[in-house]
Amino acid sequence: MNLMKKNLQVILLTGIYMGATTELLQADEKDNKYQAQIVTLQQQSFIDQFNALAAAGVANISTAQIAAISTSIIPFISNDQIIQFTPTQITAFTVQQIPAFLPSQIAVFTPTQMVVITAAQVAALTAAQINAMSNSQLEEVMPDFSVTQVQSMLMPKIQGLSNASLTTMLANLTKDQVQFITPAQITELGIAIAPRISDLSPAQFLSLSQAQIQIMTSQDIADQLGNISTTQIGYLSIDQLKTITTAQINLMTKDQLNAFETRLQDPLIIASYPQLGTQLSSINDAPGTGVSPKAKKKKHKKNKLTSAEQADAKNWGKKNSDMNKFFTKSKA
Repeated sequence: MNLMKKNLQVILLTGIYMGATTELLQADEKDNKYQAQIVTLQQQSFIDQFNALAAAGVANISTAQIAAISTSIIPFISNDQIIQFTPTQITAFTVQQIPAFLPSQIAVFTPTQMVVITAAQVAALTAAQINAMSNSQLEEVMPDFSVTQVQSMLMPKIQGLSNASLTTMLANLTKDQVQFITPAQITELGIAIAPRISDLSPAQFLSLSQAQIQIMTSQDIADQLGNISTTQIGYLSIDQLKTITTAQINLMTKDQLNAFETRLQDPLIIASYPQLGTQLSSINDAPGTGVSPKAKKKKHKKNKLTSAEQADAKNWGKKNSDMNKFFTKSKA
């Protein structure tokens, strides 16, 4: 009987506790809803305040007021309002505010606005914002891009770059991004002053596709001969194969030589390139070491004798001299 009473008491206490806990949770939930509503009202109030300022003329908003705009309000600034910001107002936005702009908002920045964006502001741009920019917008800010920002650029942005911009950022492209470079851009890189195809890293060059390889000049191929893969040798066109010299063949590794020989033995190549015998002969004679076959002449060093050996040599010379004297006397 006592046990039943105790169990009943436990059940009652548990029920009271659970009820109190539920009430507390409901109260917390209400508080959270109220707080969210308050935040929403405050945010709407800020938006209304900004719109009121903008209605009087966006250009009249001071730089101090610009810098004080909450990051939660920035996404609500209309595109029409954004394009009205003066260059001075644009530079007033802080590095904390810049990432708050929607990519679609960044995309409407005018050339006049893009020109004045500071290096610090550029550093604050996100990958999404960068990939929302037009080619002309990118051209303005790319010189200040970090390596991370360069490597965040997607294919359409890479393929839209001018030769000048591409050469500037070439060293920082990932091997995947290098694959996005169009054949036309490859051609431009081949004639650029610097950097050229020769400036591609081994990993970057190895990522190039057949279309990219086949657009290269003989000088491009020569510049990257040490990095070209056996697969890429298979991409070389007939015209490119014809330009490979004996000196270049002598610099190939065994794997490269085998790939080159296989490529030359393609029936289509043989039919179009009857003069390939010279190259095949050079392949057979090549060292296949990947370095110049010209070996340095070895200097022959004189062997040094030990003290004992030197003593023996002297004794032998003395004995030999005595015997010569003996034979000379005998003949006399």
